[in-house]
Amino acid sequence: MMKRIRSCFIPWRRRHEFAVTVMMILLITIPGYAEDSTSGCRPGSRTARAGSPPGPGTYRLTMVAEIGSRAGSTADGTLWLIESGTGQDRRLYGGTDLNLPSVGAVVDNDPPASSRNAEAPGVLLWRDEMLLSVSTFSNISRPGIVRHGPGGTGLWVRERSESGFSGTWRSLGHVNDGAGYYCAVRIVP
Repeated sequence: MMKRIRSCFIPWRRRHEFAVTVMMILLITIPGYAEDSTSGCRPGSRTARAGSPPGPGTYRLTMVAEIGSRAGSTADGTLWLIESGTGQDRRLYGGTDLNLPSVGAVVDNDPPASSRNAEAPGVLLWRDEMLLSVSTFSNISRPGIVRHGPGGTGLWVRERSESGFSGTWRSLGHVNDGAGYYCAVRIVP
């Protein structure tokens, strides 16, 4: 009797294994289904500089660590960029909720990366360098005050398109841990 019950389950088990195998093949071949969070974020140019700065809006920010204590790690979050002023006084600033230490990015926390305060933004664009400085003391508008901290993190804008921008990142200042690449895809204009 036991032998008969056991033999009844073997064909079912093989059919089940076959069905699972077929499902996995189908899922892998469906575009976009088996991709991870970095699938749309690939390392681009390491030296180019975008011809124009990113625009204001809300972006999905993905950072990938290639070196450092968190090499191979990926972090996703939201990046808010706000524009103020006109002409030479035009300024792009904002904040992000991305967990920077999870990829080995250094944070100064003065101001915090999430700050969207115009006088102390968590993210500030330095147009001459096409650099977004994140959580660095130099983002704070305090005339006459000079302070050196860990330095925060720099995101160099290397490429820009209608859908967003991308580039490389590394720690700024005297504390260094990680470096890698990032992508920012516009989700709200």
